[in-house]
Amino acid sequence: MADLMFSAELIGEENIAKQIRKNSGLREAVRKVLQANSFYLQSRSQDRCPVDTGTLKRSIRWKWDKDDNDEMSTIVGTNVPYAASQEFDETFHHPRGGEWGYFRKSMAEVFPKFKTELENTLKRAA
Repeated sequence: MADLMFSAELIGEENIAKQIRKNSGLREAVRKVLQANSFYLQSRSQDRCPVDTGTLKRSIRWKWDKDDNDEMSTIVGTNVPYAASQEFDETFHHPRGGEWGYFRKSMAEVFPKFKTELENTLKRAA
């Protein structure tokens, strides 16, 4: 996924990161929150993206970030060359629907849910 991608990564106080690394149950719970919200971002982006042939919609995927040894990062994105222009070109209107800013609008929708779920997961573990 090289052309348009967004990543989610857990960063913050080191004591929280240590707690997650030491507690395998908490680590798995946090991974589930990351996974569920990455999938939700993928789904909402697919729902909003402009559609002609469906190539862009089908290409939007999430995956674990292989560069993160703790596997606490995900990437949601697409490798379709025209994805960025359809994301950022406000004049783009496709006759079959969809909207510009489909990724950013989806992130704005998903982030509050993700933050709340993550906070609740960490509170339950405290």
